[in-house]
Amino acid sequence: MLRGIAITTVPRTLVDIAAVLDIDELIRVCHEADVRYRTTPPQVEVVLVRRPRSPGAGKLRRVLWGDVQVSLSKLERGFLERLGEEKLPVPETNIVATERRVDCRWREHGVTVELISYRYHHTRYAWEQDHLRAREAYARGDAFRE
Repeated sequence: MLRGIAITTVPRTLVDIAAVLDIDELIRVCHEADVRYRTTPPQVEVVLVRRPRSPGAGKLRRVLWGDVQVSLSKLERGFLERLGEEKLPVPETNIVATERRVDCRWREHGVTVELISYRYHHTRYAWEQDHLRAREAYARGDAFRE
């Protein structure tokens, strides 16, 4: 309670609203929780373990762990369209690789690409996360490009 108002954590809120959002809305909300509040899939998983029968839990897990093809921005959609036009392989998108979510990963080719736009990469936190993504990509043997 805060000043008499019941509040929940961001991970708990994601679990609570997963059942009422369609998949695209849930993807956007999870991404926003990551960008604004640094909410990670493991943090949400802690809540799901405590509430295993929550409606929408399966859908939420598919979104969190990258089992759903996700494109979050105009830049990402344009990149995927361009790959299709050139008949290049389509990557897994917005998946958790090592510990952080990456924009594009071709697991079978060992390549990770992070698409950089000012909208999502203008803070010090975003800059630091991008560098952590690069280090993790190199550690798992991926080539990394921005």
